[in-house]
Amino acid sequence: MKKLSTWMAVGLAMAGTSLNLNGQTDERKQEIVSAVGEQAGDALFSLHQAVNAVADGWVNKTFEEKQALELAASYRDSAELVERLVKGKSDEMEKVTGLLVKQVTALEAWITIGDDALAGTYKKLKAEVDAGLAGGGGLGAQMGAAVAQGETIELKIVKSVAPNGKAGQPGTMTVTRTSKELPLEVMWKYANGGSDRGLCVPFPRSGKMAVFFGEGVHSVSIYKREGKSVTGRWVSTKPGSTLKDIKLTQGASKSEYDIEGGGRMKLDLREGMIANVTWEFQAGKVPGIAVGDNEYLALISMDPKKKAGVALYTMADDAKSATSRWTMAGANGAGEEELVVTAMSPGFLSGPPPAAAAGPMEEAPGAEEGSVEDEIKEVALKLLADMGTLDELRPTGEQLAAIAVSAEDAQLLSVYVKSVYEGLARGNRVAGAKQTEVKVGGPDWKDLAGGYSDVRDRFKPEVKIYEFSYVEPGNDVGMRYDGLIKVEGKWVFIPKAWRAFR
Repeated sequence: MKKLSTWMAVGLAMAGTSLNLNGQTDERKQEIVSAVGEQAGDALFSLHQAVNAVADGWVNKTFEEKQALELAASYRDSAELVERLVKGKSDEMEKVTGLLVKQVTALEAWITIGDDALAGTYKKLKAEVDAGLAGGGGLGAQMGAAVAQGETIELKIVKSVAPNGKAGQPGTMTVTRTSKELPLEVMWKYANGGSDRGLCVPFPRSGKMAVFFGEGVHSVSIYKREGKSVTGRWVSTKPGSTLKDIKLTQGASKSEYDIEGGGRMKLDLREGMIANVTWEFQAGKVPGIAVGDNEYLALISMDPKKKAGVALYTMADDAKSATSRWTMAGANGAGEEELVVTAMSPGFLSGPPPAAAAGPMEEAPGAEEGSVEDEIKEVALKLLADMGTLDELRPTGEQLAAIAVSAEDAQLLSVYVKSVYEGLARGNRVAGAKQTEVKVGGPDWKDLAGGYSDVRDRFKPEVKIYEFSYVEPGNDVGMRYDGLIKVEGKWVFIPKAWRAFR
């Protein structure tokens, strides 16, 4: 009877909610169904509508907290099932279903904790999924909705030539700045009815802009070279990412540059001022491509197996026209565009000056004193002696924000940490009586057990996760724990942190 009353409440909530399947047109719905199949498409539409209805019903007190929580938990399982159904069929819908999993997880956390910040997280994710189903979703929080109100520049593409020399599509391009800290949002609409979305990174006090398009892009940067020094700006395509500054210095050759704060960039320049790029960090190598002129370079890091393109736009001195040079993964040359400005907000081309330096895929690491392995052993032995010291390792909200890629992921970690620390029995021993030695593992992701490899992109690239095991003397196998992370000089412990993103 309780189950029936819950579903009746959902029905009432949905009946009283003015949803139109999240704003997608019949053509858009058919496009999605064609891409992922009728079963997955119908499940995706219905599930998102149901999740929205539960949230509205809970806010409007159509049903009780317990009922709402029961449904949210059920829908989270359903969302993960839909995500599996969509996997491998459509990159765009994979990202949308991933956002839907986040949305219902945030709803569950919001109902459980009742925090205003979680309400904001839920609403933001809802808007992203709404936009993704309506068209143009899946590229992160910055592009999940229609171009927002703010400082804008509108341009008309009057001539376009593709990298293969064939004529490109004419159309329009709109660039919007909503904040000095965030990348600019870009929307293209073409004469043939097609469209693209991307992010733009302007170089301060210039008419130069680096723009990306394609779901395979991980970050976009713009560099300016002056002698052997390079300054620039970059942004990750992850939701909520802010603009960051970077400095590099030419190394032994003109194709190698050392990144201030750690790391190296290598350029394989080709004819037409395009290049293959490799960023090298302790965590590994990251591929990319670039296009530029004699002074500026627009770059992206990317998944080379997916659609990924980058363009360098140059505004004319009178700000009445612009040109662009662009390339994409797999192209053998650069395409070109000529554009005219049809509208522009005052001061659009101004921007904040460069500040601190950081690499395009990981922040400059802080200096760590002493041996990391010795520090981990000290932490582990302290826990072995007194499990009550565990609470000293509980991460704060600020520390979680420093670990997670986005605010949404930090919230998910926060909910997980709360449940883990409340459930741990402080009176138990962390290991057997004879397991008195400590072995340390990590921080290479491939060496970590569990599901870390599946959620690597939910942690900031500079995050290093360690594991430790209590073993009997002479043995290599024992009681293993993972999730030890050093944040600004302090160790925090999130056991099996990957589970926060299941």
